[in-house]
Amino acid sequence: MNFFLLLLGIWLLPKADALKCNECIPAQAGGTCTNKQVECSSNQQCASLREIYYEGGAERSNVLSKRCVPTAECGESSFNYANFKISFVIECCNTDLCNTKDASAPSKSIPNKMKCYGCVGLPCNRTLNCESNQDRCITSTVTDQGGTKVARGCATKNICPSPTFPTFLQGNKVVGKVDSCCEGDFCNGATTATASLLAVPLISLVLFY
Repeated sequence: MNFFLLLLGIWLLPKADALKCNECIPAQAGGTCTNKQVECSSNQQCASLREIYYEGGAERSNVLSKRCVPTAECGESSFNYANFKISFVIECCNTDLCNTKDASAPSKSIPNKMKCYGCVGLPCNRTLNCESNQDRCITSTVTDQGGTKVARGCATKNICPSPTFPTFLQGNKVVGKVDSCCEGDFCNGATTATASLLAVPLISLVLFY
């Protein structure tokens, strides 16, 4: 009898720990959505997200959403290829339906000491100063007017997923592919483009208007 109760308790535990959260994911960039209640997995928290796309230093879109995310994805992250940048703010909480407010604006970007090659297309010899907590150089394949181009730039560690890509990068219309992530100045040069292959999807909200 006690053994049966123990098994029952183990089976019920994940359900007891799961949070109920607001989910609101716009169907398109800049669109609106209506909150619905969902039950998260036991390793997830409720989150409010803000995703901002910049081109040439100017803000081009600002998308708000709400969903369940793994705890490891909470915080700020970003990546940029030369003139293109996307910043993510993921504010998490751990009580039922706590993600009612919109996520805050991202922190002010401050150049750090890391440098990567930054470009969309070849040749790629431009120096890109990484910002804030960006600590990886990346090489990706992105879509440009029906074709594909190599893109290189800076990113935060959690943009380079392992073993799977982050949930906040899912469900976007324009999709690229991360070919490599590496540490160290200019490690994403042409001679290192095949190092550290990840072969997983990377979003870009609207890389090219």
